Amino acid sequence: YNDFGQQTHSYQAHSGSVNTSTSPKVQYGYDRASNRTWRMDGILTGYDELYSYDGLYRLDDQKRGTLNGTQTAITSGTFSSSQPSRLIRPATGNS
Repeated sequence: YNDFGQQTHSYQAHSGSVNTSTSPKVQYGYDRASNRTWRMDGILTGYDELYSYDGLYRLDDQKRGTLNGTQTAITSGTFSSSQPSRLIRPATGNS
């Protein structure tokens, strides 16, 4: 976790135990508003994720594929949703 209490990485267990030097790692990045902006999967190739938010900090776009070196774009995509917020917002008529 970082100084803001945000999860920055996690490890997957091998044979029932976690060895931080050899276990595959999943990493996360955040913006200044504490929104998760990317997820890098150290386990499966092509399953990194990039997120963007609207002006009210609601999830606006999600892409899956391979992140570039600066975690700002997906270089080869396997999934994209321009309206994921419709999938996660409650049906209150405010979409």
